[in-house]
Formats: sequence, structure tokens, C-alpha cells
Amino acid sequence: MFTISFFEDYVEEIYQMYVTANEEKQLPNELENLTAMQPKPMNSILQKQDRAQAIQKREQRKKIAMEAKDVPPTTPCNIYIILCLQKF
Repeated sequence: MFTISFFEDYVEEIYQMYVTANEEKQLPNELENLTAMQPKPMNSILQKQDRAQAIQKREQRKKIAMEAKDVPPTTPCNIYIILCLQKF
């Protein structure tokens, strides 16, 4: 139960910080400290990209994209096995 213990300690630490800050009338300062402790969001999908830059990247990807080519059908499995056996 490591995770439960970790979260209990985390919550207890925040609560104790609140209690001491409230007693000392330092709540705004502690709010700034807690905000600074917050990690930055890992999900960058919420950060918008400039429209012109997005269109430019899309055009570059279109130029680089591979074109479909005619590919001959693959050898059927039973013929492939016969060819492999003939090599040995």
C-alpha cells in the first residue's frame, strides 16, 4: 500500500501547510509556494499552435508524403513453402 501511504502523506503535508499559514496569516504567500510546486501539464495538446505555422507544416508533410505505388501481389503461401523446401 505504498501509493495510499504516499497520498496520505502528501495530503497531510498540504493540510499542515494550510494550518500553519492560516495561523500566521501567510496564506497568500503559501498559495504562491503551492502554485510553484505544481508540475507543468504534460499534455501539450491544449496549447494552440499558430494557424499559419500549422498550415505551413501541413503543406511540408504533404510534399514529403509517400505516394502509393503499384505493388505486385505477393506469392501465395503454399507456393512459398514449396520454394523454401526446394532450397534445402
